[in-house]
Amino acid sequence: MDEEGFRRYLKKTGKSRTKIEFNLRNVKRFEEHLLQSKRKKLEDAAPSDLKNYVNWAKETGTKIWLWVFNRYYTYKQNDELFCSTNELIGIQSVRKSKLKDFLGVNPKHVQALKAEGIITAEQMLKAGKTRADREKLSVKSGVPLDSILELVKLSNLSRIIGLGKKRARLFYDAGLDTMDKIAEWNSEEMRQMLLEFVERTGFDGSASTPSEAAFTVKLAKYLPRIIEY
Repeated sequence: MDEEGFRRYLKKTGKSRTKIEFNLRNVKRFEEHLLQSKRKKLEDAAPSDLKNYVNWAKETGTKIWLWVFNRYYTYKQNDELFCSTNELIGIQSVRKSKLKDFLGVNPKHVQALKAEGIITAEQMLKAGKTRADREKLSVKSGVPLDSILELVKLSNLSRIIGLGKKRARLFYDAGLDTMDKIAEWNSEEMRQMLLEFVERTGFDGSASTPSEAAFTVKLAKYLPRIIEY
């Protein structure tokens, strides 16, 4: 691990001495785990190693902070592991995200799905993975098929950190309702389109900043396609 380089980077970003040491300890722990379990150096880590580490932590009850790896791989300019880290953060996020919190959803539809045991974005993604799944769920719950698809798309968008309760709705309403559609855009052109959409429609929310837009497009290109349309 490039300890001194990472330390200098964290200091430049305004982190306190306590937070710097916290970040270093957590990256070192991953490094030690890699060495013990895979005989690998930190520099040789792959996305699968990070995912295995998260699974190991879950099984053993070990607390890890994925935002630490977000910072580390930003510093290392390792796009693959940066994206892998944010994929894992997104997985954690959709487990907690509630359908009722997405802007503009029909509360009656949310309640009907709740009666079927579907409350979170993660549950919505599992229940509505394919068109056949969505059709069955629509019949069972009484929720129209187009509303089922809307909730699936909002849930899928929320896998990208930053596209949460309100921002996911902005992207959806602006026509950026799938990963493939977002991935096609140049990030700055997408941001300008969103700015114009907000101004034209009076949407109660803000468009992405340049760095947020770049991050969103990067993640949309990387994330596995888990929904069949």
